[in-house]
Amino acid sequence: MDITQASAEHQVCKAQFDTAMAKLSEQESLITNLEATIEQTKGELESLDRDWQNSILSALGVKTEASAKLSIQAGVARENLERLRVLHDEARIRLLECRYNAAEAGCTYESIDNKLRAEIFAKALPELINELTPALLLIRGLCELLGQPLYNAEKKICETLKATDTAESVGMIRGRINDTESDTSSPLRYCPEKLPDSVSRAIRNAPSPVQWSAARQNPEKMRDLAEGRELCRGWQ
Repeated sequence: MDITQASAEHQVCKAQFDTAMAKLSEQESLITNLEATIEQTKGELESLDRDWQNSILSALGVKTEASAKLSIQAGVARENLERLRVLHDEARIRLLECRYNAAEAGCTYESIDNKLRAEIFAKALPELINELTPALLLIRGLCELLGQPLYNAEKKICETLKATDTAESVGMIRGRINDTESDTSSPLRYCPEKLPDSVSRAIRNAPSPVQWSAARQNPEKMRDLAEGRELCRGWQ
């Protein structure tokens, strides 16, 4: 896979992951809102039950128009509460599917990201090393002229490389990338941004492929995963 192809695939995988995460976020918001509505409805039902009881007692046990109205309202609230709980259970199962899809998209995105970075590195490193050729020739010549082992020079070069300031070096290569944005022949122009942390979180927080396959065949296992009785093992 060449860099151009890898870069194009990288953009597609990123878009697919972003879409999967948007659906996951939407589902999480739905569940949060349903839980709030359930609590609100429970409170309303408790209040209606108390009001109905007080209405009956204040009428010395006689059913009145007010108590009948409260009874109807409580019945509607109780029915709504049950329907909300069903919706909540269904939403949690759908959330599992969204997490699984996000993890699948995240793994694909991470894989192509690694491939693209490796391709860019393999192409860009020799070009940068070529810029060092004059200095490297001088160092090699110095070793030969003075009869010093090449190992000592290699060791010193590695020490110097490791001692460089990371932030400064990253800033310099970013500057080089900016300078080559219009150069279609430069591999550096294809450098991707840092892989977002949401990728690793999506991969960790999802049911594993084995868990998901088993859950699709077993409703009880699906409920265990959805309700947290069985922890999602993630993809890695």
